[in-house]
Parts: sequence; structure tokens; C-alpha cells
Amino acid sequence: MRREPAAVRFWRRVRRCAPSGCWEWTASKKDGYGQLWHRGRMYRAHRFAYELLVGPVPDGEQLDHLCRNRACVNPAHLEPVTVRENVMRSPIAPAAVNARKTHCPHGHPYSGSNLRAGHGRRECRACDNARGRRERLARKPQGWYPGKVSPSNWDRAKTWWIEGVGPGEIARRIGCSNPALHNHAYEHRWPARPNARKRRDRRQPLAQAGLAER
Repeated sequence: MRREPAAVRFWRRVRRCAPSGCWEWTASKKDGYGQLWHRGRMYRAHRFAYELLVGPVPDGEQLDHLCRNRACVNPAHLEPVTVRENVMRSPIAPAAVNARKTHCPHGHPYSGSNLRAGHGRRECRACDNARGRRERLARKPQGWYPGKVSPSNWDRAKTWWIEGVGPGEIARRIGCSNPALHNHAYEHRWPARPNARKRRDRRQPLAQAGLAER
């Protein structure tokens, strides 16, 4: 038995809706779009209707439903557009929704010096800088910044430092980390600890003699 022409099968499955002007596809659908068997494969019904009544779709373009009804096959409701334009017109596509945003979730504008664009996405410079500051703060040891340890405690720590008290013990007494103590000592040019001077003095004769300390 010979199969009916595709055009005959197509029109049998179309219902015209007077109020909206849409031509509703009543047969098989996928993701809301009508489909029919044509040329050995499943074919989009609205594309078939456009090619049947208007002509071929330009290369690299898609058919956009101006009526926003995916099941509509009325060529008057279809417009060939680029893939990007089709996505940007969508009211629900994530890319289109994000493209219409003018401010980040924290209210900073996506414009001017605050906009950082690249790799197909936009980023808020203010939020990115704030996130970087939080990450740096989380990595820094306790007592890194002024105010974590009182000035009077730093004065006592310097006295203990000069007296030769161990850095670990000093850090425990004033409530900061060992790296923070050494950083503060370096920034404020504290004198070398007595034990450090002894080790340095002991290495000098060896270095002059061309020997390495074992």
C-alpha cells in the first residue's frame, strides 16, 4: 500500500484556531513542538509548514514562534532568525533571562568599570573583589591584622622576644599564631632574638673557613 504524501498527512493533523490565528498541530509532539515522519526521519511540523508554504529556511537560522505557541504551524507566526536571536527572545531561557539583568544579586550595576566580561559570561567586579577579600581573610592566621592583639600585649611580646622567650610561648601568651608573631616582628623591625644571634655568630667562623655547619 502506497503511503500518503506528507502534505496530505500534514493538513489532516492541523486545527485552525480562530481567536488566536494559530494552526494547532494535533498529532505527535516533542517538547511541545509538533513532529511528523518525513524523508525517512522525524521532522518538525512547523518547519515542514514553512518550507511547504513559504520556502526553505536560510542556512544557520531557526524558526521563531512569534505567537509563543510551540504547537503552532502557521507560517505567518514564524520568523527565521539566528540561533542567538531565537534564544534572546525566549522568556524562559537561562541565557536570555541573565542577559536581561542589569544588576547583580547584590544590586551592583553590570556596567562601566564594575563589569567584568569574558568566557561568555558577565561578572560583578565589586562582588568578585569582596569574595577575594573573604578568601584571603580565611587563609590568614589569627592575629594578622592590627586590633587582634592589643598594643600593650605587643609591647610585652617584644620584651619577651628580646629576653629570648620562644616564639611559640610568646604567641600563646598574647593569643596569636606563630606566623602572625614573626610577621609583626619583621614589620616593626624587632631586634634579633639572643638565640638567633648566637647561631649566626657560630656560623660566621665556619663560613669564613669555607666549612659547612653539620
